Amino acid sequence: MVAFMRLLALLLIASAAIAQAPKWHPLVPSKATSAKGATVEVDAEGVVRVSGKNPEVDTIVIEGTTSLTELTGLRIEALPDPKLPAKGPGRARNGNFVLTHVKLETSSRLSPGRFRLARLGGAVSSFAQGSYPATAALNPSPRTGWAISPHFGKPHTMVVMPATPPRWKAQVHVRLTLSFAFGSQHVFGRFRVSATDGVDPVAGMKRLGESWGKTQLKVNKAIDRGVEWLMQKQYLDGSFVDYMAGYPTGCTALGLYTLLKSGVSKKHLAVRKAAAFLRVHRPAKTYSTACQLLAFVALGKAEDEELIGDLVAQLLQFQKSSGGWGYPGGAVDLSNTQYAALALHMASLKGHKVPRRAWIKLASCALRHLRETEKNAYAPAGFGYRPGTTATGSMTSAGIGTLAICDLQLRRKNNEVSVAIKRGIQWLGRYFSPSSNMFAPNQTWVYYYLYGLERAGGLTGEDRFGPHDWYRAGARWLVGKQATEGAWPVGASKTATNTCFALLFLSKATGSVTGGQASGARVFGYEDRKKPVSLRASGDSPLAMWISRFGDKALKENAWPGETGKGLHVEKVEYVASRRKDLKGAKVIQRVGRDPAAPHGKAALAAQHAFKQPGGWWLQARATVVKPGGAGAKVVLKSDPVRVVVWNVRNAEYEAYASDASRNLLRQTKVAATASSEFNNNWRSIQSVDGLAIRGWLAKDDDKKPKIRLLPEQPIRANALVLCHAQHGDAGRSRPTKVAVKINGRVPLGTVDMIMDNRRKTIFRFSGPKVIRSLELTIVETNNKARKGSGFGEIELQLIRDDR
Repeated sequence: MVAFMRLLALLLIASAAIAQAPKWHPLVPSKATSAKGATVEVDAEGVVRVSGKNPEVDTIVIEGTTSLTELTGLRIEALPDPKLPAKGPGRARNGNFVLTHVKLETSSRLSPGRFRLARLGGAVSSFAQGSYPATAALNPSPRTGWAISPHFGKPHTMVVMPATPPRWKAQVHVRLTLSFAFGSQHVFGRFRVSATDGVDPVAGMKRLGESWGKTQLKVNKAIDRGVEWLMQKQYLDGSFVDYMAGYPTGCTALGLYTLLKSGVSKKHLAVRKAAAFLRVHRPAKTYSTACQLLAFVALGKAEDEELIGDLVAQLLQFQKSSGGWGYPGGAVDLSNTQYAALALHMASLKGHKVPRRAWIKLASCALRHLRETEKNAYAPAGFGYRPGTTATGSMTSAGIGTLAICDLQLRRKNNEVSVAIKRGIQWLGRYFSPSSNMFAPNQTWVYYYLYGLERAGGLTGEDRFGPHDWYRAGARWLVGKQATEGAWPVGASKTATNTCFALLFLSKATGSVTGGQASGARVFGYEDRKKPVSLRASGDSPLAMWISRFGDKALKENAWPGETGKGLHVEKVEYVASRRKDLKGAKVIQRVGRDPAAPHGKAALAAQHAFKQPGGWWLQARATVVKPGGAGAKVVLKSDPVRVVVWNVRNAEYEAYASDASRNLLRQTKVAATASSEFNNNWRSIQSVDGLAIRGWLAKDDDKKPKIRLLPEQPIRANALVLCHAQHGDAGRSRPTKVAVKINGRVPLGTVDMIMDNRRKTIFRFSGPKVIRSLELTIVETNNKARKGSGFGEIELQLIRDDR
């Protein structure tokens, strides 16, 4: 018992030591030099000032003896100064700097010239600029480094930690080399260095930014906005669109998986449509197959078990003899391999058999991607896209995650695999950045990297890589990078794929610990005491609507004598909706009636409505109020229009679109297609019958009589023509309003009046079933006379039952 209490006491002391902020000892340099001739001065408190000559690049070296015998961390403080541009702390015109490399050497005070290199294991900063994290200064490349834009004129701190703390019997003597190779005079102007032997050098470190509690709320809102943006980008056939030429189903599968992992209900229309689309369109590539398998496993419907089995078999068929995956053609790469590994892992957890041999081969393959850069077999090491290539953040995350899956599946500790995982985790800890894919040639795939980071953390159970809380750091960066409309951009480009990767990170899609989640409680509208009526709405389907308050002026003018504070004598409230902000064509969707003999008091005058068509709607509340005076005079008080967005509608027509490709008889035989003109190679006539609403046919702008002709190899018996508008995204381009239909060369069937809603299809029923050997469509009228160039997203011939 006594021994137990002593052990408990020691644990408590150790715990307290870990939590305690370290004591920092200023290093007063005895030497300080500039390689390019700048003046370097040191004051009595150890503050280093750099002045005089201001070179484009520079290297500053300082030496000094600490009062410590062990060194666990060095703190570099970049200090502002009124004499520096923009008050510094850098010497660049805007006050910035880029510290491109930090090199630490130590020796004993008794032999100060006999330095040993101290390999740095990690770095943390109080703030870092975009793609310039503190960890970038651990790599000697002049393209990377630590910078602090736009927070000029403020103090900034960076802490570097040796992988193995140097220990000397006498005090530690330090030589610190600071390289500034970025150019444009991005060099320190004023700084100070301190040393510590504390257990946790970054404990208690103050960072710029808000508390995590506030950030967590922003994360949930960011997921809400991202999910809504993603739903807006879903096409009428249920697909999401990126990289359609090579991966016609890939983005839809990724989109469906993302919606499910973001907390969207399995019963939601967007989920149902995406799943229906994928059941009709089977994948042919590794990425698409893996994402589709992930999506259907996450959906978890019994009806998809056979499909899941087929996808597992297809992935195993794609696996190469070396153990990895290509596209499936071409050489093995770690990117395709990690997606196949995760998908097979998730399927196996649901009972689908994956041969043990597949995991053994996969582990051997992943180990070949480990990039050895140091002689020490246990030193940090990253992974490359292919064996021998440069290690990057995204591929190191892929290597860690893939090997962690193998470790879980083989259920026996393979020392080589375990060591490789640890080395990869150490590499991430050393070079971690939440805002850049470390050592990648560009940052096009930074969101892909972050999702890989989430998989590596989730599969290994690691909350931190080195000193870095990877989730909090990544979440803070993502919240700040989200565009106003909800997407996550790379430059000017906003793609569904990148937005999916960001959402999967924020939702912690792989980990057992939940990250952010969609709140599901969207509230539209606002309160304004200066407006006659304040309308609020919440939810989706059904949408709840209510009057949150009447305006001060409306209450003053319409309250009856002696009833101040009791409300108005409301006879009815009509809620109207329109697709247009000016409410043109608005229709009453709900009406709330009440006895106007008494004031309404605190009644919210609420109603609910389930829209049958998804998308954006403008609402207005119109309250009929009996005025005071006893004459029965009435006034209608109106709210400002409030925009709401609904997606989860129950509408058989919309749901049928996702599986229409399976009913399109033109896809059951070969079809030859010709047209009067084609806008370009992306809008060819044959694409109007490929089963994908996003691709189709467009005529050239100068085509005065756009026409398309389809010749099926086999005659088709159909009773309906189904058309949808080309989904070109150009609001200025014309769309057909009237289309003349002719079959078999000379038989006119009439003129189709197109529905002018891009989210709906137009169904033209024949007088009865027809045997069709050719189909000719001529666009007779368009909605934009100045620009022809219209066409169709998809042309379908169907044999429709009477119940549709």
